[in-house]
Amino acid sequence: MPYSPEHIVYSRPVVESDEADFCLCLERIDLLFQLDYVQRMGEFPAGLEHFSLPEDEIVRRLQSPQGNPCWIQTADVYLPDADRVLTQRLQFLVDTFDLTPGERDILLVALLPRLSDHYARLPEGELGESVSRSLLTRLFATSQIAFQLLQSALHPASPLFRFQLLTELKPVGNRKSPSTYALNIAVWHFFCGNDRLTTSLHAWTHRAETDASAWYPAALVEPIARLCLTPADDVPPIVVLEGYEQDGRERALATLLAEHGRSLLCVNAEGLASLPEAQQQQAIIGIVRDALLDNAVLLLENVVQPSAVEHSYLQTLTSLLKQIRLPVVVLADAAATVPVFSGLACVHIAMPQPTLDEKAALLQKAWSPRPAAGEKQALFNLAQRYAFNPADVSQLMQEAEYYRQLRDSTASLKPDDLRQALAHRTRKNFGKLAQRITPTRTFDDLVISTAMHKQLAEILATIRLRESVTEKHFSHKTGGKAGVSALFYGDSGTGKTLAAEVLAQHLAVDLIKVDLSNVVNKYVGETEKNLARIFDLAQADSGVLFFDEADALFGKRSETKDAHDRHANIEVSYLLQRLENYPGLVILATNNRNHLDSAFNRRFTFITRFTWPDAALRAQMWQAIWPKTLKLADDVDFSQLGTRSELTGANIRNVALLAAVLAAEEKSKKIHLHHIEHAISRELGKLGRLAL
Repeated sequence: MPYSPEHIVYSRPVVESDEADFCLCLERIDLLFQLDYVQRMGEFPAGLEHFSLPEDEIVRRLQSPQGNPCWIQTADVYLPDADRVLTQRLQFLVDTFDLTPGERDILLVALLPRLSDHYARLPEGELGESVSRSLLTRLFATSQIAFQLLQSALHPASPLFRFQLLTELKPVGNRKSPSTYALNIAVWHFFCGNDRLTTSLHAWTHRAETDASAWYPAALVEPIARLCLTPADDVPPIVVLEGYEQDGRERALATLLAEHGRSLLCVNAEGLASLPEAQQQQAIIGIVRDALLDNAVLLLENVVQPSAVEHSYLQTLTSLLKQIRLPVVVLADAAATVPVFSGLACVHIAMPQPTLDEKAALLQKAWSPRPAAGEKQALFNLAQRYAFNPADVSQLMQEAEYYRQLRDSTASLKPDDLRQALAHRTRKNFGKLAQRITPTRTFDDLVISTAMHKQLAEILATIRLRESVTEKHFSHKTGGKAGVSALFYGDSGTGKTLAAEVLAQHLAVDLIKVDLSNVVNKYVGETEKNLARIFDLAQADSGVLFFDEADALFGKRSETKDAHDRHANIEVSYLLQRLENYPGLVILATNNRNHLDSAFNRRFTFITRFTWPDAALRAQMWQAIWPKTLKLADDVDFSQLGTRSELTGANIRNVALLAAVLAAEEKSKKIHLHHIEHAISRELGKLGRLAL
C-alpha cells in the first residue's frame, strides 16, 4: 500500500528500477501514471482510450517492460531523436546535476506532456503544463521512506530547483491549494538537441562564435586543457585570463574549446549586475544551468569587485560552483582587481600575444589568391602598423572585399583595400579628450634640413624594425619595454605638428592629437584617469599619439608641499610608465625643452630639435608653398624672399594665403611680389617685428 498523506489508497505493484535507458524509464513512468488514473477514474475517456492499457496489462508490463510507452505506436506524437541519443542525454543530465533516481523520475513526469498532449487532455489527470504534488505523491510515495525521499526531491535545495530544472508554481489566491511543478523550457530544448540557449534572450549573454581558421596561441592550449577540459573529481579553479581589450581572447578561447567539443557561454557581468538582487540570483542560476546543459565553459567579462550589498550573482555563483564541475574563465585587464570567489581557487594566465610574423602569416594565409612577393611585404607592413584581433581576420578580408568592389568591381584585391578595413575597424572614439586628424601631407610638404630628415627616417626605421631587432635581441635588456617615443621641441611654427602628421601619413595611420584642456582636471586623480583612457583607446586605435604643448601637463616635478603637488608628480610618473609600454608611436611637442621634467630625457627614444629655417630652407619653403593652381609673376624671386625675412614655415604659409587673397581681390591673374611683400608686413606685424 503506497504511503499517502491524503490517505488515498490504491493497490499497485512497487517497481524499483535502476535502468538508465530513456525509453524504459519513460515507459515505467507512463505505466505508473496509467495505473493511477485507471484506479482513480475507471478508464480513459472516449477518444483517448488507445493511450491506455487494461489494468492487468499495465501490471504485467510493469514487471516485464517492452521498451516504449504503448502510445508510441498508436499516435502521432513527437519523440525527438533516437533512443540511444535520448538515453545519453538523460544520463548526462543525471550525472551533471547529480540527480537521484527519484529526482530523475520526477523530471520525466514533467516531461510527459511535452511528448504527447493526451496527458493534458485527460480530465483530472493533474498533468498538463505542470504536474501536481498530489500526483507525484501517488506515483512515488509507496512507503514511508519513499515519501521522505520525495519530500527531499521536492525541497528547494534539491538540484531540480537549485538549478531551475523544474519551476515551482505556487497557487494564487487559494493558499490551501498545493503547489505544482513545471519543466523548464531549457530542459526540453536539451532533450530535443536544440543548442539555442534560452539565456540568449538576455542582451548581456551570448554564445561565442568560432572560426575554424581563427588564430589562438599555442601556449594557451595546455593550460586551458589542463584547467578546464581535463575530467576531475575536484571543483575546477576559476581561470583568470589576463589581457587587454580586443586582444581576441574570447574568439581564441571559443575556437580552442570547439576543437574539444565544448562551447563558450559569455556573460557581460555589468549587465547582470544592473538587475535587482532577486533577478540577479535567478539569472545566474539559469546561466549556470544552460552552460551545464550545453557542455559549455562559462566566460565572465567586465567583472568588478563588488561592495558588500552589490552583485548578489557573485555570491550565488560561488555557491553553485562549489557543487558542480563547471569551468569558469574570467576576462580581466592585467592591472584589474578580480573579485575573490570565496572558497574557490583562482589561477591567473596571461593571454599570449601574437608575434608580428604570426599576424602577418594570418593575413597572408587569408589572402586570395596567394599573395605575390610585393603583396606579402604590404601585408607584413599592415600587420605591423595596425592592432587587430587575430580571430577577426576572416571578417577583415570580407570587409576588404567590399572596399574592392566599391573601388572597382572588376579589379583584383589590393592591400590598400585591407588597409581601409583595418583603419575603420580600429578607429576609436576619444570624445573630447583628443582630435583625430587624417594625415594628408607627406614628406614632400615638409621642408626641413637633411639632418632633421635623417632623424625622422630613424624614427620610422625603429618602428619598422622594432620586432625584428629591438624585441628579438634586446627584450631581455629592456625588460620587455618596446615603446617608441619622441620629443619634438622648438619655437612655435617650426614644423613640429606637421612632422608628426607626416610620420602618421607615412605609417598609414591617423594622428591622435590630445586636447590637454580637456585632459587636465583640477580634481585629484581625474587627470590620470583621462590619460589612462587615452592610452587604452590609442593602443587599440593604432594611431600616432601626439601631445602638443606637453609642458603644460608634464612639467618639472616640484617639491611636494601639498596633495596637489603629490598627484601632479604622480601624473608625470604615470605618463613615463605608459610611454615605455605603449606599442605605437608617442610624440610630445613643446616650445621649450627645459620646461619638461628631466626624467623624460632618458625615457624618450628620440629627441628632435626643430630650429628656425636658414635662408636656403626658407627659399625652398617659398617655392614649395604655392599650389600648382596659382601662377606667380616673374618678379617673384624665391632666393630673395628667403634672405629678406626670418620666417618659419607656418609664417610663410600665412603669407602665401594672404598674398593669394590680395591678388584675387585685385582680379590679378598672377601673384606679384608686392602682394607677397604686403602680406609679409602683415605677418611681421603680428609677430611685433618691423618689415625690412
